[in-house]
Amino acid sequence: METRKESYGTVALLEKEMEQARVIQEIEEVDAFIAAINSKRTALAELSTSLLPSSVEAELSVTLRFLIGNEKRLRNCYPS
Repeated sequence: METRKESYGTVALLEKEMEQARVIQEIEEVDAFIAAINSKRTALAELSTSLLPSSVEAELSVTLRFLIGNEKRLRNCYPS
C-alpha cells in the first residue's frame, strides 16, 4: 500500500507538471496571436481609415479584448 501511495504522488506530480507546461504553451500561443492581431490592426490603420469599415475595427477590438481577458485568467490560474 505504501509503494502504491508513493507512486501515485509521483504520477500526480508529473500530471500537474504536464498540465502546467500545456497551459504555459497555450499562453505563449495566445501572446503570439495577440501580437499578430495588433500588427494586422496597425497595418490596416496605416492603410487608410477610410477603407476600413468601422465594423471590422470594432470586431478586431472585441476579439483582442476577449483574448487578453482569457490570457489574464489563464495566467492567474497557473502562475509561472
